Formats: sequence, C-alpha cells, structure tokens
Amino acid sequence: MGIKGTKMYRLQGNMKQIKAKIKIWNQEVFGNIFKEKKKLEEQLEHIHEEWIQGNINQKTVNKEKVLMQDWKLHCQ
Repeated sequence: MGIKGTKMYRLQGNMKQIKAKIKIWNQEVFGNIFKEKKKLEEQLEHIHEEWIQGNINQKTVNKEKVLMQDWKLHCQ
C-alpha cells in the first residue's frame, strides 16, 4: 500500500520509511561501534593490568595481539 497525497507529501513519507530501514540496517551491519570499542579497551586494560602484576604468558600475548588488531580495525 503506497502513500497517498501530494507529491511532496509522498516524498516525505517515503523518506521517513527509508530512514527507518537504514537505521535498522545500520544496527544489523555495524552494531554499536562505541560499545564494541569500550569492550575491546576494557579487555586490553585487563591484560595490561595482568602484565603489570607480572602475569605474562604466551596466551595473553597472543590475545593482546588479536585484541589490538580488532581495535585498529573497528575503532580507527
């Protein structure tokens, strides 16, 4: 069912529908980048705190590398 009214009214209605669909698409494709950035930074902070305490092992070194790559990919 289409929007009825003047050409300008129909255009405005169509633009509102497109805006709503773009918002949904944006959340599905990109998600909330601010939440993702914060999550990655918290994980990196935890690893760095462990290192300060002297708890360094290859597993955490590898995890830090992966997290840094993700951070660079998503947050810069």
